Amino acid sequence: MKSDFFNKYLSLEKTFHVEEKGFTKEKLNNYETLFTLGNGLIGSRGIYEENTPGSQPGTFVAGIYDRSGAQVEELVNLPNPINIMIAVEGEKFDIGTMNYLCHRRILDMKNGVLLRSTVYEDAKKRKYLYQSARFFSMADPHIGALKVKLSQLKGSASLTMVNGIDDSVFNSGGMMLSRRRHFDTIKVDKEGTADYTLFSTHSYKNLVSYADLIHVKKGSSGLSLIDRIYWFELKKGQNITFTKYFTIGAGREYSRRSIKSSAMRKLSMAVDKGYEKLFSEHKEAMSKRWKRCDVEIEGDSESQRAVRFNIYHILICTSREYSSINSIGAKTMSGQGYRGHVFWDTELYILPFLIHTQPEIAKEILMFRCSALDEARANARKNGFRGAMYPWETTVSGTEQTPRYAKDVDGSIVEVTTMDYEHHITADVAYGIYDYYQNTDDEEFMIDHAVEVIFETARFWSERASYDSSDNKYHVKGVTGPDEFHTNVDDNAFTNYMAMWNLRYGREIYEEFKDYPKIKNMMKKIDLKVSEVLRWGEMAENFAVLRSKKLGIIKQFRNYLRKKDVSISGYDRYFMPQAPKIYETSRRLEKSRFIKQADVLLLFNLFPSDFSDKEKKRNYSYYVNRTLHKSSLSYSMHSLISSQIAERFNAFNFFWGAANIDLKNIPKNLEDGIHAANLGGVWQAVIFGFAGVRCREGILSINPVLPGNFKRIRFSLFFRKSLFEIEIRENKSVSIKVKNSAFSDSGSREIKVYGRKIKLKPGECKEIRKDGGFGYMETAKDMIKPGNDVYVKENEPVKEVGKIILERKVSSIPVVDEKMKIEGVISERDIIKAVSYRSDYEKLKAKDIMSSNYVSVDFNESIEEVTKVFTGHGIRRLPVIEKDKVIGVIDRRDIIADYLGGYY
Repeated sequence: MKSDFFNKYLSLEKTFHVEEKGFTKEKLNNYETLFTLGNGLIGSRGIYEENTPGSQPGTFVAGIYDRSGAQVEELVNLPNPINIMIAVEGEKFDIGTMNYLCHRRILDMKNGVLLRSTVYEDAKKRKYLYQSARFFSMADPHIGALKVKLSQLKGSASLTMVNGIDDSVFNSGGMMLSRRRHFDTIKVDKEGTADYTLFSTHSYKNLVSYADLIHVKKGSSGLSLIDRIYWFELKKGQNITFTKYFTIGAGREYSRRSIKSSAMRKLSMAVDKGYEKLFSEHKEAMSKRWKRCDVEIEGDSESQRAVRFNIYHILICTSREYSSINSIGAKTMSGQGYRGHVFWDTELYILPFLIHTQPEIAKEILMFRCSALDEARANARKNGFRGAMYPWETTVSGTEQTPRYAKDVDGSIVEVTTMDYEHHITADVAYGIYDYYQNTDDEEFMIDHAVEVIFETARFWSERASYDSSDNKYHVKGVTGPDEFHTNVDDNAFTNYMAMWNLRYGREIYEEFKDYPKIKNMMKKIDLKVSEVLRWGEMAENFAVLRSKKLGIIKQFRNYLRKKDVSISGYDRYFMPQAPKIYETSRRLEKSRFIKQADVLLLFNLFPSDFSDKEKKRNYSYYVNRTLHKSSLSYSMHSLISSQIAERFNAFNFFWGAANIDLKNIPKNLEDGIHAANLGGVWQAVIFGFAGVRCREGILSINPVLPGNFKRIRFSLFFRKSLFEIEIRENKSVSIKVKNSAFSDSGSREIKVYGRKIKLKPGECKEIRKDGGFGYMETAKDMIKPGNDVYVKENEPVKEVGKIILERKVSSIPVVDEKMKIEGVISERDIIKAVSYRSDYEKLKAKDIMSSNYVSVDFNESIEEVTKVFTGHGIRRLPVIEKDKVIGVIDRRDIIADYLGGYY
């Protein structure tokens, strides 16, 4: 896109761009999801302006739900303002039906703008350049703007433009219900050249207003159109530009009397500013958010783009003003999957990102839960318990909204029981509060809102758990954990541990806040006595967490090891374990030890200090090949725990899968919307995994384990009212600066880097390097260790090379010919690129993807020279050559890792 039209709006860094080249009908709905625009109030799917056949328009406003005709409340698909049709003598400019010569679209994530360039050829062989740019303002979330420029490249033509608000949209159907519309048009009006429409939802009578105006400019003249239809002529070399301004407002923000005047006032202001000024303000607002949230990665542009993609989709679905209204649904506001419902995903997966980048928004998201406490209490009473029991799926109503029926993994219809058994969400909500408080010291929030939630969730678990005199332990029976392959089980490890923690934390919070008058009054209000709080602590000390002495692991649930232990059938193209095809139904999976996603392992990420490294490794080794990752929540957590225990290839491999879940449509359901939990999970995999950041007990600690292809990462992090700027480089040096802090200049922050305590004052920057040494060895040959001498023949299938890298845990493999002469090297990065970008992956041989630009050392090279080779080239493994033949491989992780730094 070299046109000046796009140079105005396109940022320079290509790793902020997601591009569509050409048009494929089968990917239409996928790109609509990927190219979603938003600003925290509005989410708008990246449809084409002409609403091409097969399109799934989606315009969502935070907090606008309805139920009419549906099983449960669902986020309403509102009228579509992105609706401009241009036709030439009856032939519509439509990417799906008209002949085009070239076409591309770019989502510029940095500027929050969707750009398009299409060269059309009509039936009479006349040619046109169609260009568009649109955004939803981050500076004023009620405003959106769309600019379309049409240029005549060949011939002359008479054309027609039709503008409108498309109210023919609907909420999609499913296995139980047909598609349905949740709103009626109750008022249509016109003020001068502007159109106004008011809609009302059926069940809850939510009002939503639209106002729009279109401005046309041909040559140097411009005018605002009065009618929705405009006829015009173009000759070769001429162009015409249509600029559409529109506003969307929700009735909860305005009275019915003022909603129209507010909409028209906003529209008038937008028109007065003009497109360029509006875009400039929007761009500046986006820039401010990126400055706080960006993660810069040097050395791997594809990972950089993927990480920014996941951050972008969190940024556009959150805001300080609206997050307490709607929280974050499982598909953000990018599609109709899960009906816009809020799950546990928000607290455990997305909230950490917001806590450390935008704590003010994290607080609002927790307010969503705090404001629904009465509904959670009612839900507990309904199920026979005291305290608060949060619903599995919910909306602004705070009530249970899980549908009773859904599709199984094999496509069959099954009864949904998550609302009946998946009770860990109650402790997950409490953990979100704990995580926020640990990292912000926000006592006011705790006293005014959150302590009551902690008390009531602990009270729920005190009744939900039952005492067993046979082992003198408390147990939670009849539950489902994150592993939803096994429902209604006893003593699910994740649920038990979270319940135990919730009880303990309830006691700790009481001790911390018991002397505050507001807390004393609150305890009287909910009839909470000290004796009940003390009992929570006693229960927590005697809670069951079942372990297998024989295997040295935490049991997934009580009878887990009685299930059939089936070996995986192999790995998929992303090196994820696959079950035999016979295990494609819930019934068979339930009888096996296969699990859906991280369950036991998730505990290690939430409570890293509670488990030893040996225990983490034993459980990881056992569960990693029994987890099928049938949830988008799984990859990122496996990457994080892989980093914790130095399983570096898996750490990057799982990260790659997580970072590209949506970009590559790995689960094959992208049309339903973005996988929201995964967005935050990717950030955690990078910051808590690769960067090794932990924020607990008042101390920020950093212990990086960077992937070998990352030369540097840089990010900002809020922790306890201080903003840290952190840069980690491949040579294991860490630069950290306290940019601003609530402490005075005389105060300081204590942090840990590589286990060493240092103190930083506001404005101070320090660089810390992991120092170490290595043992005495004379030559390269002396450094070869058994097990490192892994190599492959040049005709070895690439998929087999990937298995070797995965199973032998090596970072790169020399490729040799029949005489053992080295031909090249294959890294895990080469494998992943082949898997991701080569359609002929199954046919590839090692020689097809190897890099001939390799580094090796002679067998009698001195250790000093070998060290220089490692540090000079930034590599991880060196082939050792004797008379042109490979005799072994040096892996720096085993010999000189502490000295050299880097991935291995």
